[in-house]
Amino acid sequence: MEYRIETVKDRPELHETAYDLIGPAWPTFMLQDKTVIENWDHLYTMFPEYQFGLFEKDTDRLIAFGNSMPVTWGSKLSELPDGGIDWVTVTGIEDFRAGRKPNFQCALQIVIAKDCLGQGLSKKAVAAMKGIGQKNGLTNLIAPVRPNMKHRYPLTPMENYITWKNGDGLPYDNWLRVHVRLGGAIVKVCPKSMFMDGTVGDWEKWTEMIFPESGQYVIPNGLVPIEIDREANRGTYTEPNVWVSHRLA
Repeated sequence: MEYRIETVKDRPELHETAYDLIGPAWPTFMLQDKTVIENWDHLYTMFPEYQFGLFEKDTDRLIAFGNSMPVTWGSKLSELPDGGIDWVTVTGIEDFRAGRKPNFQCALQIVIAKDCLGQGLSKKAVAAMKGIGQKNGLTNLIAPVRPNMKHRYPLTPMENYITWKNGDGLPYDNWLRVHVRLGGAIVKVCPKSMFMDGTVGDWEKWTEMIFPESGQYVIPNGLVPIEIDREANRGTYTEPNVWVSHRLA
């Protein structure tokens, strides 16, 4: 597939076009993280050169989209925080406002058009993201990866899941496998990458399930169970991701 790469800095309307691709790609509950909601639009105003799309050359159709942001990190990779997406969306903005010089790029998401899945675009999108970091003189791309097969095993601890291998000795999870094949190294689990909470009614709407009593429930596309507290009328979901690092320089 022939494609070209353009950023929001090059093509400002990409900001709006991308929502048509992003929305259907995620389960509804994944779009309810308050930290992300409050900060997401800053990506496009503060870091437009880090938000990019892959466009099919013949049709000019957006077939993949990626978000990332620069961040300042001065400690060891093994000390990356328990937070992932939530941590970086706040920290990157704070760094920008404080005028701190970034040295790392952090991936936030890559979304592929549904009819283009299985055509190798994930690899191309990761490579494009790394190219942006290299162009901006950053040393590492770090990614709080959401393993895309973990939802099949919601009761398995993420620490165990990331050790599973396929017959080639590569990660069992195909999204982790994409990163490793492109030179990424699995660093550690970030157990509190995202946090979503809402009323019991909210969660019943988001998941199309019912929660008659308090306790843990496995939900469609959840990497771990949610916690329901009927007395408090709250449901909470804390999503673990996996820190993966790529050298850029």
